Parts: sequence; structure tokens; C-alpha cells
Amino acid sequence: MSRSRGHAEPFVIAIFVIALDIALMAPLLKTLSGDFGITHRWSAWVIALYLAVFSFALPFAESWMRSIDSRRLFSVSLQLLAIGSVVGAVAPAWLLLLVGRTLQALGASGVVPVMSQGLRQSRRPLLVRTGGLLSVLLIAAPLLSAFLNRQLGWRWVFAAFLPLILLLFLIARRLPAPSPSRLQRLESGSTFFFLGSLLFAMIAVTRMEPLAGWEEMLHPEVFPYWILSVGLIVPLIMVEKRVDHPLFIPRAANRSFIFVQMMAAISGMCLMVPVIIPGWITPLFPDTLEMGGIGLAAVAAAVGGSIPLAGWIAGRWGSRMVLAAGFFTLSLASFILGVSKNFALLFPALLLLGGGIGLIMSAPLHDLLFGRLPLRRVRTGLVVLGMFRAAGGALGLLLITRLIDERNFQAGEALMLVTAASLAGYFLALLLPGCRTDRERR
Repeated sequence: MSRSRGHAEPFVIAIFVIALDIALMAPLLKTLSGDFGITHRWSAWVIALYLAVFSFALPFAESWMRSIDSRRLFSVSLQLLAIGSVVGAVAPAWLLLLVGRTLQALGASGVVPVMSQGLRQSRRPLLVRTGGLLSVLLIAAPLLSAFLNRQLGWRWVFAAFLPLILLLFLIARRLPAPSPSRLQRLESGSTFFFLGSLLFAMIAVTRMEPLAGWEEMLHPEVFPYWILSVGLIVPLIMVEKRVDHPLFIPRAANRSFIFVQMMAAISGMCLMVPVIIPGWITPLFPDTLEMGGIGLAAVAAAVGGSIPLAGWIAGRWGSRMVLAAGFFTLSLASFILGVSKNFALLFPALLLLGGGIGLIMSAPLHDLLFGRLPLRRVRTGLVVLGMFRAAGGALGLLLITRLIDERNFQAGEALMLVTAASLAGYFLALLLPGCRTDRERR
């Protein structure tokens, strides 16, 4: 297996874990809003909090795998996943449901590095089968979630995590025993401040009134959370300055990495648009409540179909062109869905949406790090990009649901926000230096 491929696997697996969770949870948001008597923007916390905790725990899981037995870490992670699923299935109150989601996120973050290390040491046939299985799960997950939600209730969707956990256990048993990692331990102390800043920003966005102007940020119930969110950046910088290998703030020679981080955060926000698809599409087909899951499955199918295209584009024009094509396609699809009332355009636009998401998800971002970071820091850089993508997704999801909260999922404004963010990502991707050309010059 190539060196770059080995670097990329933790990032790719993290994306699939996040995507699979979104596919299971997105069809439940409107049901959770009704059952717990909360608004859509608060129900979105079942996904947003998962993303925030996942982004926080991922570097710790990477570090622990380098100091303890990886099979022990995997066992503990699966136990956390199972406990979180049971807590979510029986939760009588909203806060207890969020506790279950937190446990699930902690468990999922531990699965990623162990699975990536095992797959890196596996032979190609097993890699192909595992990739195919993940693609099938991604398509089947929203259909299963919508079916269980209608027939048995949303709690059974959490119970459905248990067979998935068993499947992960069986896959792990077929992987070769991981060898002790010789990679450098991550400096993860600053992630506490990263999580705190992100959570306060999420609370601030959620407490802002729907469709209110920017002056709402200065409201007495909102502004203190913004102050806390921004204020925690100061100790984060102080911690980063004291370590030899900072996690978030690159050295002066690697400042262009900041633009890659920005691009990852924007991509995370844009990738949250499938979350609103089930709640938005279901009222269009009131006699077929599973249509939300079917629409999300169509998006997932297009995601899987676009992955080979991403590899073809990257091989000829580099990663930044994959990102640019993905962002442009996503902006076009979001615009069509936001302004068109023509049902004939609905599913073609959903397929176009999935194609854009697939290109963004599968862009080989490790190519953008070679030449910007030392080779030994590329894997760390991918972990950081995964954190920024998850954090951008958490904050972006709350921004999107804020725009649809009082409109009964009339999501035109939210889709226009995704269109604008995707265009910003498109231009930012074009501004990134073409690292493929740089490598050829070397």
C-alpha cells in the first residue's frame, strides 16, 4: 500500500462514520421535535453534538492507540457505542438522549484509528469488500431509519446500532493484528479549549431567534456565549505556543495549511445539507412518509457513484480540482432545490447533490498536505482536517436549521445558505496551490 494511501485512511474512515450516522439520524429530526416538544434547531443537536464530541475525541483516540493495545481500545470503543445506543433507545428525556449521543461519539472516535490501522495492513480484496460494504450501508441506512421510525418508532433506530456494532466487531476480527504504532504522539491538550469554544458557539447559534438579523448576536441571552467561544481561543493559542508540534496552528513555514483548514470547515458545513432533506421532502409526499428516507438514499447512492470520478479527476488535475468540482456541483444542486417547485427536477437535483457531496468527501486531501507539512506530520494534519470538518458540520448544521425553524421545513433560505457557502468553498479551492504540479517539479 502506498504511503499516501496509508496517511489518508483515518480521514476517509472518519468521513464514512460521520456520513453513516447522519444517514441514520437525519430522518428522525422532525419526529424528535414532536416527541420531546422542542424546535427543529434543538433537535439538530442529536447530530451536531455528536460531531462536536467526535471532533474533540478523535486526536485522543489517535494518541491512545500509540500508547496502549489497539485491540483494547477497540473493545472499549465498541462498548461505549453499545451503551450509548441503549441509553438513546430508552431515554425518557431530551438531555439523557444527548448523553447517549455523546457516548456514541466517544466510541466512534475510538473505532476510526483502529480500523484504519487494520485496513492499512490488509490485502486489497478485503479492502474492496469493506469499501463495498460501507457503500451499501450508506445507501441502506436512511431507508432503514425511515422504515423503523414510521413502523416502530425512533427508539428502534438506536436499537439498530447494535447489529452495526456487531458487524464492526466481525470486520475487526478479520483484520490482521495491528502492529505497534511508531508514529509520533499527538499534542492533544489544546483540544479541550477547541471543544469548549465550539460548544459555546453552538449554544449561541441555537439561542439566536430564527431569521433574525446579525444584531441578534448582541442579545443578552446570546452575546455572553459568543464572548466565551472567542475567549477560549486565547488559552488554545497559549497551549499551542508551548508545544513542539502544535495541533492547530502551523509553524510560519506552513501558514498555507490554514487555508486548507478553512476549506475543510466550509466543506463540513456544506455536507450537512442532506440532514434537512428528509424533513423537507416528506411534506411534498404526505401519503408516503418514507419518501424522506428514499430521497436521502438517492443522495447516498450518488455519493457512492461519484467516488471513482473523484479519483479520476485527482489523478489528472489534482485534489483542488476535485474539491472545486464538488463545491460547484453542490452549489448548483442546492440552488435548484431552493428555487424550483418542479417535481421533475427533484430527484435529478438530489442525485446532483449527492454527486457534489461525494466529490468533496472523497477528495484526497493528503495531497494538499504534502509540501505544506513535514511528512511525519501529514497524518496529524489529516486528523486536524477531520476535526475542522466535523466542527464546521456541527456549527453549519445549527446555522441551517436556524433558518428553517419557524417555517415548517420550508428550506429555501437554508438551501441558499448552502449555495453561498459552496460557492465560497469553490473559490477557496481554486486559490489553493496545485500541489500535484509542485510534486512533479520536485
